[in-house]
Amino acid sequence: MLHDEEFERRLPAALNSTLGEFRPPPPDLAQAGAVRGRRMRRARAVRVGAVTAATALAAMGGTLLIGPPQGTAASTPGPARLEQTTPVHSASPSASTPAPLSGTEVLGILARLLPQGGKVSQTSGQGPADGLPGAYRAALTWTGPRGTAAVDLSILQRGPQDDVAGCLPVQVRPYDQCTRRTLADGSVLVTTKSFTYPSNNHGQRRWYVILTTPSHAEITVEEFAGGAEKAVNGNAQPALSIDQLSSIATSGDWRRAISSLPAPVDHPGVPTDADAVPAAQMIEHLTRLLPPGGELTDKDAGPDFVALSYNDGRGRSLVQVQVSPHTELTGDWYDCSRVKTGTCTLQTLSDGTKVLLTQGPDEKTGRTVVRQADVLHPDGRRVAVLVCNSYSQGGPVTRPEPALSLEQVRQIGLSPRWTASR
Repeated sequence: MLHDEEFERRLPAALNSTLGEFRPPPPDLAQAGAVRGRRMRRARAVRVGAVTAATALAAMGGTLLIGPPQGTAASTPGPARLEQTTPVHSASPSASTPAPLSGTEVLGILARLLPQGGKVSQTSGQGPADGLPGAYRAALTWTGPRGTAAVDLSILQRGPQDDVAGCLPVQVRPYDQCTRRTLADGSVLVTTKSFTYPSNNHGQRRWYVILTTPSHAEITVEEFAGGAEKAVNGNAQPALSIDQLSSIATSGDWRRAISSLPAPVDHPGVPTDADAVPAAQMIEHLTRLLPPGGELTDKDAGPDFVALSYNDGRGRSLVQVQVSPHTELTGDWYDCSRVKTGTCTLQTLSDGTKVLLTQGPDEKTGRTVVRQADVLHPDGRRVAVLVCNSYSQGGPVTRPEPALSLEQVRQIGLSPRWTASR
């Protein structure tokens, strides 16, 4: 299994290089957006054990918020501060670097920070001393007055080059209720009310909070209503409030665990194709190609990728563009016989460019109407455009039809803007 940070660095390049290996009808832009969203926010990396010593501690010279005293969990986070007066520079135990906690100790802290009067069961804890390098993890089931929830905790250290946690794009998580705020000491607290399955607004609820300190330590606390992740199908409310989860994440009781993690290993960051169109330019290109007068919101972009909501006054409509400058795909892959639902038209232009136009229901949910243009140029350049009648391909229907006609989608895909700056 690839280590977490190594996996995160390799994934974008692998996606770009393999885009052409997937059969074009339909171009899976929704999946591309979901993968990109997962790369932006690795909230649950530690929970599945894909963590390495590269996720370690930078010099801890800042402050850490303290929640309620041990044994309590107030309904709102405690704002008091605990000053970290001794910077940590060494990865080995010393006078300034505490020895790692055991998984049992981390589990005990988590249990003490839960509201009094509840019942704890199905516990597990792990840390560097227990074979989980560079991170801590604890999990338990808690039953209180409001019901039962599986509660998971992870503590790790991001490097200065890593993105600070934020709300996931609405295109990826259409039903999330997410807030991001900066606390008095410079820490960033992200709170999210979500569902275990991102394309549904029903079923098991998943609520989580992520605290990122000024020194890049990251604490994630999440709960799954009713029991373990995907273990229940009900619509139960979470047993712990967002404020209670925030109180756990901001507790100063995690200071020793954070300080015991080794220093982070620098890495070069996410590799980008030298020919890729920058994110800002992708947004500019698409903005200029859309009909004037519409409202543009929910902008999300990266090299050779852009997604946004376009509203012409009749409701939001997702518009996505994915560019692949070096695909190995050939024209033989463009074949309407592979399209099982909806309509399909294959065009071959005078210069040999292939244009596959499809329209039909979303394959995963069947709720939305999806229009797509997949353009393959003779030199291997590929531009795939998607539009649907929602702000997310798996989200709620916001209008009867997508905001753009199939011909307008085609014109966006054929625009020279996607290759003129290369």
